[in-house]
Amino acid sequence: MENKTLVSDFFIPFMPPSANKVYSHNWVMKYTYLSTEATEFRSKFRNHVIDNYLKETALTPSSFPKDNVPYRVVICFVIPDLINKGWPKTKTKYRRKDLSNWVKLLEDCVKDLFAYDDSQNVQIILDKRRGNKDLCGVRIQIFELDPEDVDTVIVDEDHLTEIINGWK
Repeated sequence: MENKTLVSDFFIPFMPPSANKVYSHNWVMKYTYLSTEATEFRSKFRNHVIDNYLKETALTPSSFPKDNVPYRVVICFVIPDLINKGWPKTKTKYRRKDLSNWVKLLEDCVKDLFAYDDSQNVQIILDKRRGNKDLCGVRIQIFELDPEDVDTVIVDEDHLTEIINGWK
């Protein structure tokens, strides 16, 4: 059984910008940078978490993050319009909301907020849920994992299956 400890848990009541609006490109100078919309989201994210969670908790630089410790990040998107309005007459039941496109921006927001190396995120679990019309946003939980659980060498497929089943 896997050992894990919840070190942070917060909800932001707004969504990140769509993946198409996260980066801007300067084709002349040949570089990519965060768009104004993504920069505003990062600032709003930071302010919301600090004002609503960190001021009231015991999280300190000495308690989280720890160097060279593995973390699991669980990201649950609550999306009111998850199901297409015309379903079942539409081709697909679920609206096209590609979670993986949002992950990097959110991971960077968390990394910047807590000032840790996001290479320590050894597991990222994504979830997409339907919210009512008034509930929209992202819940993020960060768990500290036991390094021994993560550093174990996988010896065969049965061992891998056993590990994955332990995540549940």
